[in-house]
Amino acid sequence: MARQRLSFAHKTILGTDLSNYIVVDDPVYGAPGAPAIVWAEAGDDTVHGGAGDDGIYGGGNDDVIVGAGGADFLDGGNGDNWTFGEYFVDPADYDETIDYEGTDAASDFPVDASLLAKGGYDDWLIGRDGSDHMFGQFGDDFMSGNRGVDYLHGGSGNDEIKGGTDADWLFGEEGDDYLRGQYGDDWMFGGSGSDTMDGGFGDDLMIGGNGADLMIGWDGGDVLRGGEGDDILRGGAGNDILIGQEGADDLFGGAGDDVLRGGPGSDRLKGGSGSDLFEFYGRALGDGDTDVIVDFGDDNDTILLRASAEDTRVEAAGNTVEIYFGDGAAPQVVLLDFTDVAAVEAAISYML
Repeated sequence: MARQRLSFAHKTILGTDLSNYIVVDDPVYGAPGAPAIVWAEAGDDTVHGGAGDDGIYGGGNDDVIVGAGGADFLDGGNGDNWTFGEYFVDPADYDETIDYEGTDAASDFPVDASLLAKGGYDDWLIGRDGSDHMFGQFGDDFMSGNRGVDYLHGGSGNDEIKGGTDADWLFGEEGDDYLRGQYGDDWMFGGSGSDTMDGGFGDDLMIGGNGADLMIGWDGGDVLRGGEGDDILRGGAGNDILIGQEGADDLFGGAGDDVLRGGPGSDRLKGGSGSDLFEFYGRALGDGDTDVIVDFGDDNDTILLRASAEDTRVEAAGNTVEIYFGDGAAPQVVLLDFTDVAAVEAAISYML
């Protein structure tokens, strides 16, 4: 594979059907402010953008595309591609410099209009068919995996990351990110910011970080696990598992037979329709935290207490039922708008 550094005046570069290594040496503009465009064509290509706003299209094979500086539009094409929004390339690594005029025919690039109307994102990273690896790195980026099993990493900005038709892996990392699984059984990891995760169709796994996260499962049997912040977890239509972890969390199972576990912190739990299981750990709730069950139904809902029956007492208090662990003066679990102590005791099972 030949490694080449390109310096030229025109705004469009065409690769060949062979394996190319293309580096845009300088910001390349057809007119002031216009983007530089690289079309790598067939072959396994490696393309590095420059300091300007570049549009790089990978073609049909397995490509490596690096946007470098600027607000770039990076489309890997069909193939198993690795795409990076920002990356420093030392020009000293490439000895050969050639002049290449290319073509100015905008009609060769049917999606060029999207370069000129990208909106507020820094880089756009687009996959097609194939299994793609994308890294937004710096800035507020947009990523779309489309078809294939894709691995999408947001980086340090506030990113929008969208999966596709298959089982994708989405990593928000730093920043307040928006992760959309779309179709397939997706795995989503929020990271350090306050993130929004939308599972879409499929049986999805969502894991929050240390921010205040919003997770929505929609269809499928989803697993939603919060993190250190005050999180909102919405299960959706399937049989879901919702785990609040730390913080004061809001859990809503929705339709289906759901499992809701608040964790440390004072949490609010609503099972929704279906036969739901509310799970509590005695030790986790033994230090002043109180969880609230909003819609307990004695005919179909159950409670699992990870504590001993000898250390647990159930009492009525006005229009609520309260559950105490140990000698605590405050209840650890409160069932709102429910007064039947015997029904609650019958619905409880214990596990240490």
